[in-house]
Amino acid sequence: MKNKKLILFDIDGTLVQTTTNSVEHWKHRIGKVIKEVYGKDVNFEIETKKYNGGVDRNVLRSIARDAGVTDDAVFDANFSHARQVFHEALKESIGSGAILYRANTEAHELVKLLHAKREHYLGIITGNIEMNAWLKLTTAGMREYFSFGGFADEVNDRAELARHAVEKATKHFKQSFAPREVVIIGDTVHDIRCGKHIGATTIGVTTGLTNGYEDLVKEEADLVVDSLMDERVLHLLG
Repeated sequence: MKNKKLILFDIDGTLVQTTTNSVEHWKHRIGKVIKEVYGKDVNFEIETKKYNGGVDRNVLRSIARDAGVTDDAVFDANFSHARQVFHEALKESIGSGAILYRANTEAHELVKLLHAKREHYLGIITGNIEMNAWLKLTTAGMREYFSFGGFADEVNDRAELARHAVEKATKHFKQSFAPREVVIIGDTVHDIRCGKHIGATTIGVTTGLTNGYEDLVKEEADLVVDSLMDERVLHLLG
């Protein structure tokens, strides 16, 4: 019997879109975490471009270090608390209507189709901590399609995230996956790089805010599209 493929979706910009003010709210949440958990003020401008494509754990570590938390052992000892504060701050932003999350229409259609056919395993691969990832998908009406994901809680970079996600998937789905049986779909060059790092098939989609068609092509994604309902995507995924 032929193995099922493992199809891993990025969240932000791929499955889900948010409002244009989300970056400022993200900075506010970061500052809240560093102040409440580590007792330091983020009294400098956070350069979002510097952290684009990063994983939440390492982004928080880096900004905390710049704010004066120079002992990594201190950061790690308090990370569980930091993660909870970060999550509660996102819940507050969503609950107040300050930011919104909605499904990308074509991505939602593709996920529904794949979920209904059940010919492949579906999962998440994201730089978000797990609680925030599920919250965003729930808010956008896409939580029901996923039982598994690779998240930022236990890793420090995207390459490690890709390896970690496949290892978790092997246990979760009780099937091993050869590199080309893994498909990673994302909207940034970082998604393509992490996929290529493990030899996965990569699909770049131009629905995000930071990388366009040319960037994704230069990164040598296996396929670059403007819509995840493109016939080439459907063909590649069988």
